[in-house]
Amino acid sequence: MATKNALGRGSIAATPHRARASDYGYDRTPFIDPGLVSSIRQVFAETRLSHATWQSRQFYGRFDGRQAHRYVTQHQTDLYRIRRMPSATKLNVHILVDSSGSMSGQPMADAQDCTATLVEAFGGDPNVRVHVWQHNAVGNGTYIYKMYEPGMPSSNLKQMPGRIAGGNADGFALDAIGQKALDTGQPDEVNLVIMVSDGAPSAHGVGARNHDLIAHSQTVVANLNQQGVLVLSVGIAGNAGVNERMYGRENNIPFNGDWNELGRTFGAVFGDILRRAEAGAL
Repeated sequence: MATKNALGRGSIAATPHRARASDYGYDRTPFIDPGLVSSIRQVFAETRLSHATWQSRQFYGRFDGRQAHRYVTQHQTDLYRIRRMPSATKLNVHILVDSSGSMSGQPMADAQDCTATLVEAFGGDPNVRVHVWQHNAVGNGTYIYKMYEPGMPSSNLKQMPGRIAGGNADGFALDAIGQKALDTGQPDEVNLVIMVSDGAPSAHGVGARNHDLIAHSQTVVANLNQQGVLVLSVGIAGNAGVNERMYGRENNIPFNGDWNELGRTFGAVFGDILRRAEAGAL
């Protein structure tokens, strides 16, 4: 299946798409949940301050003044430490929203609210670059639309409901956006793709053997993980079992309109995947 209209890479045909009011049927102002915003910011701050990626070295390395007084009181002479692996201090986040026909109505409203909340949570941190894409499958192609990136107004997210059409091409769109993250990510950034979807892929194409779209998505996720791209799934009122099969239970966050539960679950899963990334255990 060809991937079109957004990325300017490989089989993608067009230049980056900037959202325009004339492209959409109507606008909707998204709800931003302050609890989820707070949960994400707290987890990211705690991960950035984590010492899990530092290794003690006797008498040489980088001096860690924050720990010096503790070592002195504990009669330890190891005052130097070195970083043994990159830590999740900077993020390159790409949010990919399923805009197929099955997302019409309340599912898209929930997806739009969740997306706007994530943009609010990440957008105010200078250590995070956040991008938002929508996708669907129409005819013989997967269409990906740029909705937001640094420098674009977040008010563009009001226009998300107008993109509902066609089938679900989650795996194909994820592959394209994952490669986009790799192409644009900086050496000191952790690449993270957050898939927001009801988890019902329906579009067939090259790479999905025997039309097994769930297995195709599993393969895409595994390949991206091997290249250093983290993948999370926010399952919008869909079949949680399908999302778990595609993305892994530990990387799936179900959302059925309960914002309190979403805040708890997202914070836990987000923190866990960042810690696993630091430990090289993806």
